[in-house]
Amino acid sequence: MAELLSLVFNGRQASDGQLHFYEYGRATYGYARFISTIETFRRTGRVPQRIVGAAKVELIIKAAERGSFPIDIIAPIATVAGSELASLPLKILTEYVLHYVQRILPSDEAKILRATKLQLEIEKQRTAQSGKETKRIEAIERMVKDQNVNTRLALDMMNEMSQRDSRALNAFDNVDEVERIKSTLKLSDERQKSLEEYMPTLSKIDSDKMLKLTSKVRPQIAEMAIPLKKSANSMEFAFGDDRKVTTRLQEADVYDINGVTAHPPVKSSAVWVCL
Repeated sequence: MAELLSLVFNGRQASDGQLHFYEYGRATYGYARFISTIETFRRTGRVPQRIVGAAKVELIIKAAERGSFPIDIIAPIATVAGSELASLPLKILTEYVLHYVQRILPSDEAKILRATKLQLEIEKQRTAQSGKETKRIEAIERMVKDQNVNTRLALDMMNEMSQRDSRALNAFDNVDEVERIKSTLKLSDERQKSLEEYMPTLSKIDSDKMLKLTSKVRPQIAEMAIPLKKSANSMEFAFGDDRKVTTRLQEADVYDINGVTAHPPVKSSAVWVCL
């Protein structure tokens, strides 16, 4: 038995099955370290200082077909004694780590809250409100007051804005931005649903260990994202034979994860790897 995990690049040359060779090498190295770090933590409950052969995490790369640029790896399912996390699928722990490190971009959050305030005014102007609508308005009011985005509520609200062509959409720059933010919210909501069953175990992870783990993987994510410099526009973490996407990152997301606003250019020769 094994799990299939994928890192998929989209846009630019990646859409034609090509990546810059140097960027590809850095990305695959970062991806190997990222998954090995999480798998070692799953098996042993400790964050490895270094990833070496002695860690005995065997990852096999799978030949990919052309179409975007997926990097598929096969991770044997191993349950070991000594770690309460060993019963978790690697997919779930990986999703949890990604959910922990990725947040709604502050600029996106500000626009969501601005749109929410506009939508609240619109909904309050409706003359007749059912009991369900009244509760929804109360929930929106709390989100505006707390200045804290509720993922599921924000997603429902943005879907309704789009369906009604609401003037609250003026809070966003354009339709593409609306769709991108909706996609981010949707993936976040789906991750939360996916993790719910496993939260009794995940919630037992010591906060200091979680901080140490996420500190370890943040630069690894940045290394995986190097193809976003020249070769691709986005990268996706996906699982299973159908490559179900759980997280999608663009350059701005990676910068935010690592707490930086700029990234030095990657110097490399013009060599391409193709599918």
